[in-house]
Amino acid sequence: RITPPMGPCSLKQLQVAVAKGNLPKLQLLLGATPTATHTLTDGQPSLLSLALKHSVVPTVAPLLLKHGAVPSVDEYPALIIAAVKAADAVLLAAILRSAGDTACLAVNGWVRGWTPLMHAAMSAPLNIIEMLLRAGADLNARMENGGTPLMIAVQQMRLDSTRLLAVEGAELEAHDVQGWTALYWAAQLGNVEMIDLLIALGANVFPTAEKGSALMVAAENQQLPAVERLLRARCPIESTDSQGWTALSVAAGGGYVKILQYLLDASASIDTRTSVSKRTPLMAAAQGGHVACIKVLLSSPQCGGGMLNASDHPQCATALMFAAKNGHLETVEALLTANADPLIADATESTAIVYASKRGSLPVVATLLRSTTSSPASLMSSLARALPVAARAGHVPVVEALSLHGAPVQPLMTRAAAVGDSELMLVLLKAGVACDIDLASEAMLSAACGGHRGIVQLLLNAKASVFKQDRLHGQNALHLSSVHGHPQVVSTLLAAGAPINAADPNGATPLALAVRCSHLQVVEELLRHGASISGRDVAWDELLSEATDSSVRARLIAEHKRRVLEVELCSIEEAVERKKTKKKRKKE
Repeated sequence: RITPPMGPCSLKQLQVAVAKGNLPKLQLLLGATPTATHTLTDGQPSLLSLALKHSVVPTVAPLLLKHGAVPSVDEYPALIIAAVKAADAVLLAAILRSAGDTACLAVNGWVRGWTPLMHAAMSAPLNIIEMLLRAGADLNARMENGGTPLMIAVQQMRLDSTRLLAVEGAELEAHDVQGWTALYWAAQLGNVEMIDLLIALGANVFPTAEKGSALMVAAENQQLPAVERLLRARCPIESTDSQGWTALSVAAGGGYVKILQYLLDASASIDTRTSVSKRTPLMAAAQGGHVACIKVLLSSPQCGGGMLNASDHPQCATALMFAAKNGHLETVEALLTANADPLIADATESTAIVYASKRGSLPVVATLLRSTTSSPASLMSSLARALPVAARAGHVPVVEALSLHGAPVQPLMTRAAAVGDSELMLVLLKAGVACDIDLASEAMLSAACGGHRGIVQLLLNAKASVFKQDRLHGQNALHLSSVHGHPQVVSTLLAAGAPINAADPNGATPLALAVRCSHLQVVEELLRHGASISGRDVAWDELLSEATDSSVRARLIAEHKRRVLEVELCSIEEAVERKKTKKKRKKE
């Protein structure tokens, strides 16, 4: 652009006055230099751009426009939005006049994802909206999320603006990215007047979104008046979303008892199920622990025994299982009072007791156990599944309660010992289930076989007996650890007093078993602790013949020589001592 002489004032002075919104100063400067608004130095922003940047458009733009300032094409939408936000109809008219034939383009420009009409729908008076519409503003422009000016007006609960936009042709059934129309937004807000207006204007009350109907939206947001009004407008009470949830299911799952009661009174079906998981409203309420909703549903004439113990798919879980799984004690009590069966098993053969045990909810477990007065076989099966679940989760009080109620402890202890699960064993010990010495001793046999020294030590601390023999071979823990080659376990058992030379029913000592199996380290450990290699219970030749491994054989021979030499040295020492004693007696 050509830059004419500035005259009495400088461009810098004008820019400072605009940036500060100093209208008196700007008037003086423009009065002295009427053509100043046309002046631009290369690379310098226009005065209107400065006004936009410093948010002083309503203050200085009228004067700048009066003095002939001409916005660029890119500046028009932002200037219009500034006028809309200020609700300044005079300024808006001036900007639109300045735009001339490009006014339609200007009012449909986008600034940060919004058009001027969207801003007007949010807060501007009706005359501003009308001016934009006369200039050609698009009634159905879409935001990135699919929102329209009509939706914005509804969200701001602006009845007059909503009516004007709808009458002028805004699409009532336009939907955003989640499939919501303006009616859905009115339902969410519970704005009954807005709902009435939209329905009167022709809004569709039937479901249009994957997330369900406007009725479901109202129920989900606890908008009882909106629920009443939508039902009165014949919105289908059994309408569902893409997952098969109804308004009743939503109310039950959310714990909205007043809406739940209203829907039941309006004949909503209690037997509806979600399309995939086949869950009922009762299950939804149980999962959320909404005991008030549970009681309302249970008191409904529609709710019978079949509904009470109905199961979902594919898990086959009942309402009681959902309540137990989430630790909802009052809900569990309410369902049990209504005769829910605590011993029904799901697809994984887990009962409500198993679910509560996994969570570690002792009050729920105790309540369920008290309610199981029949079917001993089913109860024992449930206890057998619940005990390992609780133990592996580290729920000591629950483990204790289950064991006191008869849960089979021995298989679990034996399994924990066999695989070396020290955490599980610690839980069982803390719960006191290993206080039975026989149980602890049985488990130690399994730990000795597996070479689990830590478990062996834990069980020894729990008074497990080193003399306990297994039922199959009649061998004790030392025999078993020797035959399986676990030197550390052998050392631990010997330190606890295990009989080092005890023979099994076949006459084999721990050393003989270790030699036979070529476990050199075990052989060395037993020899170090003084295991016999010859004598009444051990035949040296037979023991040596068992040594097929050269290292074991060499170790036995070396030990045999050492012991023979030791005996000979002892004999010599004894002979010398006898001679000394004899000489001493002669002198006396």
